Amino acid sequence: GRTCTIQTGSTYNANNVTVQGTLIVNENISTVINFYGNLLNNGTLTHDALQGASIFPIQLHGGSNIVGGTGTWNTTTAGPYLYLAGNANYTLVNNVNGYALNITTNATLSLDSYTYADNSTGSSFTQAGTLNLGTGTVEVSGSNMSFNAPTLNHQKGTFFFNRLAAGNINFNLLDDDWYNVKMSTIAGNYICFSVNMPIKNNFIINSANTEVRAQCAAEAIDVTVGGNWINNGLWTRGTRGVIFNGNNKTIAQQVTGPNQTTF
Repeated sequence: GRTCTIQTGSTYNANNVTVQGTLIVNENISTVINFYGNLLNNGTLTHDALQGASIFPIQLHGGSNIVGGTGTWNTTTAGPYLYLAGNANYTLVNNVNGYALNITTNATLSLDSYTYADNSTGSSFTQAGTLNLGTGTVEVSGSNMSFNAPTLNHQKGTFFFNRLAAGNINFNLLDDDWYNVKMSTIAGNYICFSVNMPIKNNFIINSANTEVRAQCAAEAIDVTVGGNWINNGLWTRGTRGVIFNGNNKTIAQQVTGPNQTTF
């Protein structure tokens, strides 16, 4: 039940870190935090990563380690920001809520069956290394995302774009390996596609407030769905419609949801 505060202005190195009480991390430009083993939060981890115009991370360096825990990841300030450095290799063992995530070029994050939720509404998610979704979910809220499609392994996982702030979003992540895709916006805003969307399994328009448009302008966009179409909001068709190609399914594909869909 104790509280430990890491103050600004120093370098902190640790191997395995387990939070049972409260860990408060205050960072500025002169603070460096390096964890070389497991990071398990079974209490409360508060990480004030945002100082002025800069965001300062907790750097993870472990070679075959885990991150998770049953506690609270405090995102009421601007954290935690997890940065997988070098050849870091981590696997989630619980759901994790963060403010930002950076998987650098040679690093790997595997979700297994869990959810990593990124709650920043700005530029928050950078994946240059390997991201393995397994059967888990990556939830991204920011408008500026950077993905490396060749090492984004969707497997049977879900990509959930959960836009939490005002502003329309041009979704231009070119990828050929989406599995489940779920999208959500706040009322009065929309997500539009400027690249083809080949979805191997289910496409979900998540809520009544969500509008998804098949194209942003005059693009000729193909939306391909191999599983079910679930419309809980508003779908605005484009010039090329939707292709259902679930030929390898043992049961028929379904178009469901409380709202009418015009293809």
